[in-house]
This record gives sequence, structure tokens and C-alpha cells, in this order.
Amino acid sequence: MTYYKSESAVAGPNQQKLIIEVWTTPDVGAIAWNTNSVSIRVKASTHQNMYSGDNQTFNRTGNWHGSTTYYMPATPDATVVIADLTYNVSPQQGSTTTVNYGGNITGHYSGASFSTNVQVVIAAKPYPASKPTLNASSFDMGTTVTINTN
Repeated sequence: MTYYKSESAVAGPNQQKLIIEVWTTPDVGAIAWNTNSVSIRVKASTHQNMYSGDNQTFNRTGNWHGSTTYYMPATPDATVVIADLTYNVSPQQGSTTTVNYGGNITGHYSGASFSTNVQVVIAAKPYPASKPTLNASSFDMGTTVTINTN
């Protein structure tokens, strides 16, 4: 599993921030040429240290779905999950897939706006090179050996 996390700078008098987290399975550094699917989980949430209690809008980039408007509770240290989704991508042998998730939040107290972004690069390894095989597991020096290649 590979884990990515990005947080915006704290904004506004309610000290709010946007957090985007991405998990991939398998680890993007361990994708083999014959990997059929990579599972990606993406979660966007927002946290405030003070309190707000108003409707806000999550303007998103990437493959999000669902509502973009949410209500921030009027309580300090509140966290709201804006989106949480899991889906699969099929890496093509020898190619690279790049997915971006990001967004910004507007419409909160005093009109401050803040944003963050996560980029995930999924690179499938090329086909393995030919692996030769011998016609015997052991042999004496000077005997004939057949080497098979695929």
C-alpha cells in the first residue's frame, strides 16, 4: 500500500484546512507487468480548530463524485468527511497512469479560500525479459547442454 496526504494551509478565523488522503493497493512502487488492477481510495476532509457553523462548497478536481456542498458544525475541533471513494484502475503494461485529486473550499466564514492537491503516478513495469532454461538441472563439464529461450 502507498499512502499520500496533502493538507492546505490553515485559513480564516476558524483556522480551517482541507485534507486529501490517497491509498493505493498494491504499493505503486511494486506494480508488476502482470498487475490487472490497482485499487485507489481517496478521502477529502476538512478540519477546523475554532468553529464555523455554515454551509461551504468543495470545488474539486479529479474523479470525485457526490455533493459539493457540506455543513461545517459550529463546534471547535470538528472534522467533516467531504468525499470518500474507492475505485480501480487497470495499469497498461509498460505505461504510466497519473491521477490527480484536489480542490478548494470556499463560502466559509469571512470568505477565505484554501486548496490542496495530491498526484499519484502508477507505472506498470515492462514485460520481463526472456528467461533461458537448460535441458538438465546438472551436468558434467564437457557434455552437451541445450539452452531453451522463450
